[in-house]
Amino acid sequence: MNSSNIDLERTKAAIHKLVDDGRSKLKSYLLKKIGLATHDIRVLTNADSVFRLDGPPLMNNTFYTINKYYTNEEIFIVNASNTKPAILQIMLSATLPESCNFRFSGEEGEPITTFVKNVDYKKPPEKGDTFPVPLLSPGTVCFIKPRTFLPYIKCNDEAFSELLRDDELGHPPILNDEQKKLHESYKNELYSILERMEILLSVTLNNEELLPFEWSWEEKRFVQGFEYDGTVVI
Repeated sequence: MNSSNIDLERTKAAIHKLVDDGRSKLKSYLLKKIGLATHDIRVLTNADSVFRLDGPPLMNNTFYTINKYYTNEEIFIVNASNTKPAILQIMLSATLPESCNFRFSGEEGEPITTFVKNVDYKKPPEKGDTFPVPLLSPGTVCFIKPRTFLPYIKCNDEAFSELLRDDELGHPPILNDEQKKLHESYKNELYSILERMEILLSVTLNNEELLPFEWSWEEKRFVQGFEYDGTVVI
């Protein structure tokens, strides 16, 4: 190959590099203009747990000592980037240990291991064809208030649960020593499994990008990414 051909090949390579660089910069520019660049989204809470007991304990009703409603703490979705994504959906799931004596109550009252609920901002209002979805401008927050997620956790030992119900006159049951020990065991387990639940949260943005988060019991916060069906999602 003579020198003119070498120069021609070098020129072609330089042109290709220039075009590729230009495409990359143009793509990055367009993504930023339409808000599809990488977003820095954080999920925060003001508590060291995602759930807490919903409302004051019911007085003189031992049934509800091992069958309880829980509510989410305040959750804040924060935009820490210079982009302006909109949120289409937020989904939260909580999974109880398979080996525990408690389950979530499903829609028909059936026992289920995993509680799942989503907040869908794409649902139109009763009137009107257009409606806003939460737009996260830089430094803004999407607030998820308590009682947005309201799981009911019940004891698997239904016969024992029914034994704890008040009678028709509102009198609490009288338990023997063995039943009292079992009752205390269930109460202690219920509080302990709250710190062994796997809690996942995902945020779907307007470009259909899904941002996954997992609650870290060690760090007491949501961290980005989680493992699903053996696959790490980041």
